[in-house]
Amino acid sequence: MPLRRLVVLSVTLCALVAACILIGPRLLPHRDAPAARTASADTRSAAPAGTGVEEDPAFAYTQFRDIVVMKGTRQIAKYANVFDPFNPYNNHVIWTASGRFVVFISHLNGNYEPTDHALIYIDAQTGAAHSIPCPYCWDVTSPSADTVLVKAGSSNDQNEVEQYNLGASAAPKTFDLPFVNTVGWTQFLASVDGLTLAYGTTSSSGGDLQLLSQNNMGIRDLGPYQDGYTWAAASPTTAYHGPEMAIMSSTDPGACASEMEIYLVDPVSVRFAATDTSAIVSRADVTASRGGMASQAIWWGSDGKLHATFASWRCDNTKRDESSKMIDIRESTPWVLEGFTWQQESTTVETAEQPLGSMGKLTLDIPSCLGPTVPKGVDITTYCNEGDLYLDGSGASSPQAKKLIAQGVISMSAPAT
Repeated sequence: MPLRRLVVLSVTLCALVAACILIGPRLLPHRDAPAARTASADTRSAAPAGTGVEEDPAFAYTQFRDIVVMKGTRQIAKYANVFDPFNPYNNHVIWTASGRFVVFISHLNGNYEPTDHALIYIDAQTGAAHSIPCPYCWDVTSPSADTVLVKAGSSNDQNEVEQYNLGASAAPKTFDLPFVNTVGWTQFLASVDGLTLAYGTTSSSGGDLQLLSQNNMGIRDLGPYQDGYTWAAASPTTAYHGPEMAIMSSTDPGACASEMEIYLVDPVSVRFAATDTSAIVSRADVTASRGGMASQAIWWGSDGKLHATFASWRCDNTKRDESSKMIDIRESTPWVLEGFTWQQESTTVETAEQPLGSMGKLTLDIPSCLGPTVPKGVDITTYCNEGDLYLDGSGASSPQAKKLIAQGVISMSAPAT
């Protein structure tokens, strides 16, 4: 089965250590903090901001060669950039916590050299795009307001993080991360209320989860977590009476007997709670190699609940190839977490949803490519990773018919609700 990337929505691998230890050392300012980097503005695709009393909700979507920022059905900006439809780490687009800027690291253009990387941010109000040279930058997150943390660091300094205030012209602050047991590349999983959940690989197999506080620039080590495809989503207001994070990971991506494990994380108390996925596929079936499951998206809805899309199947172990083993496939449909148990919301087949307030929701439909079902002669990279983006106004304050927004879409995102 082609390894599909999972769409992480910003509305935003399984042994967890019960006792979390507060790590004493703080982030120390880098001795050789760089001079202020100049942001170059690019307004070639800017459009004037709307003048309505109630602003249309903003969202963005990526295609192979560009990112488009929208306000309702009106295009605000279009920025040329190469996005990888296969590797999820190359498609990581975020919104600042304020909802003002769309942000990503550009590292698939030019000569594909780490020295050519840039921090790109687009103002969703004006459409103005800005580019800051950011050599060796790999990942970005927004813990609060218009502040972003950028995972930087050359081959000689793997634990460097830069902090930018995109609404100001001050020079970035640079810090070295004193991660305990973490020796490899760090992935920012999710941020909320000044806290960032990160994952770093260790010298042994797997890695550690880390909680980074923007307020005191401290690190809290949360212990080991399995290695694999891991994603998270965060929201400042949830049905759990406060900010919450959710971590989703695949136990064996690509295998027929594969399971998704989803945990809720209270970022304040740092309590973890497992969720029950038995309605999708039982753990006994996975253990006995009789079935598996996969997810294409995870997000917090406007109802304060955690939502996701799941597909599942049975395994025919008389076959040798993992994708050929997948039979009786139930295509990807939306599910919701009620309490700590996953329940199916609808039988409508879709890859992902994105709430859009009064306008309803976005839906992204990409072929699942589960099992031996890919048509002959198609380009798997595009067929299995790009799809149609729709605006579904059936649940809007003024119901409207489903409308096609774009084709060849890799991912979509919107500010946190």
